[in-house]
Amino acid sequence: MGSDWSQEEYDSSALWIYDDVLQYKPSLLPDIGIDESLLKYSGTDSNAVLQVYSNETLSETLVPEYIEKLGSTLGALESVPNAVGLGALVISFIIEIIIKVNTQTSDYTYSMIRRVFGEEKASSVRDTMSEYLKRHRMFINNDQRLREELRRLEQQLSNHLTILANSLLHDGQMSSRGFKIWVNGAAFHVQMLIFEAQLNIQTGTPASGYVNSIEVAIDSYEQDLDNLLEKHKTYKINSNMFTSKCSNNSYPKIRFYENRHNKLSGDFPHPNLLEKHKTDKINSNSFITETIIVNVHDLIAYIPIKHYYMQNYENGHTRQRKVFNRPNPWHDPKALTTFMNLVYSNYEPIKGLKSYFLKIKNDLNSLIRQRGSFTLSSAVSGK
Repeated sequence: MGSDWSQEEYDSSALWIYDDVLQYKPSLLPDIGIDESLLKYSGTDSNAVLQVYSNETLSETLVPEYIEKLGSTLGALESVPNAVGLGALVISFIIEIIIKVNTQTSDYTYSMIRRVFGEEKASSVRDTMSEYLKRHRMFINNDQRLREELRRLEQQLSNHLTILANSLLHDGQMSSRGFKIWVNGAAFHVQMLIFEAQLNIQTGTPASGYVNSIEVAIDSYEQDLDNLLEKHKTYKINSNMFTSKCSNNSYPKIRFYENRHNKLSGDFPHPNLLEKHKTDKINSNSFITETIIVNVHDLIAYIPIKHYYMQNYENGHTRQRKVFNRPNPWHDPKALTTFMNLVYSNYEPIKGLKSYFLKIKNDLNSLIRQRGSFTLSSAVSGK
């Protein structure tokens, strides 16, 4: 069947399904993007983003206990230094946890960790990232200890990411969760390197001494990302996420009408029966199935693909739509490959992975040199 379709028809079908899923069930698409928190605090405006977040979170609640708790957590300083990049991200997490504690929620996990790692039971990447967040909070006003913890834990995280990438690429362990953990871990590690450079240049070390090493790390992650994306796309193509959905578990029953009002005969669950009925009974081309007028010869060809039914087996979400007169991914490997090529080229959470690392590299000098502090008074007043 697939050989009857032109590439233009494959592309058109893939785009139709992609637009449908994107509008109505985006959770069916691969969940391998960089977490929103990392994205928010990775730019040169990270301090401003933190101020907006704190204003909205603290000022609007007007609960004095929150402010008092935040002040004791951040320490006695009126202004907390290094509130940029990873430093801004950590302060936002402190605010988040304080709100959770004071609203008596039982979940004290950082939302980013929960979103990235889900129910993963054992992850050295998660453990190292969580340990760093804890140590950063402990030494938020002690630059020397922060530098020591950064050096120790960024090396540890780098090693864990290498092991994970090799497992995904070479050991048959590819999964969307594993990929998501790797790419978020890589983004977090780059932010650790940048924050370490921010602290060190305050002691007089030239920024140029860090730019090259961070660029090398980013280049390495970009190469790994290319390989992992290709591997993950193949994994999704082979995951049978498309399945035909039929009422009799074989072929959909097609009900024929002589016109829009008068039923001609019964349901035909198998194309051989339909062919016989066409030969014996049908002399007209204007029969319809449900509300769509079709040529009966075309209808015979499309019986096995009345619906497209997509299921993301990694999260259980599904989507079903009627499809007529177009190639469908569960009957034709080329159609599924065309669809996945479209997803990986256009779906922003995936498309944006490469641009994230590229932008960090292009803005590296500015990111290393950015400065900003966080003050409780500005958070309370909203200024």
